[in-house]
Amino acid sequence: MPAFALLGGLAIYLLGLVAFRYRHVRSINRHRLGLAIVLLFLVPVATQVDALISLVVAVVLIWAMVLFEHRRYYGPGRAELRREASAAHT
Repeated sequence: MPAFALLGGLAIYLLGLVAFRYRHVRSINRHRLGLAIVLLFLVPVATQVDALISLVVAVVLIWAMVLFEHRRYYGPGRAELRREASAAHT
């Protein structure tokens, strides 16, 4: 039960974010959806290992997603795209 609460709870949260984005923007964040699926598949594994290991794995996976999204969506490429867009409007 605690393994599902930890990993399943994170997965449900990510699925909620994916659903909210789809409802309003009609696009799917594949990274969050993929991570939610991975977390759900890790629930049986988490029941066999120590809770601290499950927690560390969950934290590392979430931080990896955050870093990936930050680099992809808010990195130097975003500033370049904004520069190009503002130059096109002038």
